[in-house]
Amino acid sequence: MNLVAKTVYTQQVVQDYLWFNICRSRHYRLVIPLVFYLCSAVLLGAAALFFATTNFVFLNIGLFTLVLVPFLGNYIFFKPKKFYRIYHSTVEKPNLYNFYSDYFQIRSERTVDETTDIYYNDLHKAYETDEYFLLYTMKRKACLVGKRGFEVGAPETLRKTLDDKLGKRFKQLSKT
Repeated sequence: MNLVAKTVYTQQVVQDYLWFNICRSRHYRLVIPLVFYLCSAVLLGAAALFFATTNFVFLNIGLFTLVLVPFLGNYIFFKPKKFYRIYHSTVEKPNLYNFYSDYFQIRSERTVDETTDIYYNDLHKAYETDEYFLLYTMKRKACLVGKRGFEVGAPETLRKTLDDKLGKRFKQLSKT
């Protein structure tokens, strides 16, 4: 098996990675904003009910969501942009992935002579979403392989390899 894929880390890829780390679900792009807007509505409703009834239960709910809404808002809207701006110079060049039967290699176009070999058995977990394979080398650090970026081979081959090598540590969250 020899698969070759290229992933360019755009701002959208960085946002998807950060959002997926919050909600590891197939519908993470819908769930994260929905939770934010729902918490905002609860905050407004709790504030209105507290001022109307002076019931401290509504005050507690309002205070809880008052903390949660800015945190989620920052993580949803500002952190991906900030993270991308900080690391733009290091991620603007694509990563090249070569997948073999027991391991895969990562090579960035900015460092031509430097490659990293990672054995499938050393992966913490792997996920497949509709657009990416996320190969976690540690609990919160992953390599993102875009499904559209396969130059040689197909994503289905990588899916089968990950399923065979990782077993329960591989989760397919995509529709197909």
